Amino acid sequence: AGIQAPDPPPAIGGGSIPPIPRWDANPQRLGVMTNGIVGQSIVNVRSNDVVTSIVGPLDYSSRTYNILPDGTAALVVTPGTLTTQVTAAAGNEVTVASVNLRSLFDNLNDPSIGEPVLTLLAYDRRLDKASQAIRLHLGNPDIIAVQEAENFTVLNHLRNTILLDGGPDYDYFIVEGNDVNGLDVGFLVKTDLVTGGVPRVSVTSVTQEN
Repeated sequence: AGIQAPDPPPAIGGGSIPPIPRWDANPQRLGVMTNGIVGQSIVNVRSNDVVTSIVGPLDYSSRTYNILPDGTAALVVTPGTLTTQVTAAAGNEVTVASVNLRSLFDNLNDPSIGEPVLTLLAYDRRLDKASQAIRLHLGNPDIIAVQEAENFTVLNHLRNTILLDGGPDYDYFIVEGNDVNGLDVGFLVKTDLVTGGVPRVSVTSVTQEN
């Protein structure tokens, strides 16, 4: 917590350090920019992978320290264990999850926003990853609160991807947000029928508060 060094406290409101805490910017955190030196290739890793034999100069830019592998030694990547699945729901349980889609923009340009525009390949890849997270790791929750979806169409595409990948069908609802990049929040609600021939959750209305 606090204001990153060496940034000054805000002039408005008479802030000062202390009592505002000072954050040291976590100098212990080191990045590895595998293609930071011309001629070196990008090395893709996943969460919990272990990377060893990193040799190269230490660079500082954009407030971040990075090691730039120089090819002296070949990087060794040992795959880590991926995120485990949540516990399966009992028959009388309603499951709820929250999923941040991390600025999920589509491949169409909206010039009124000045947004990032993905290639179709990149967009499909992000939809596929979100589908995997929902199906394989979250166990197809009954209600999914979604953050950082660009618009209604993006949620529809995510719903279709889940369905095509063998998952359940979802209704989708979007709430227009105030994000400067045009990102919204929304809900996916599972429509699969349970005992009695009705969905476990039925939506009567979605109301934005405050």
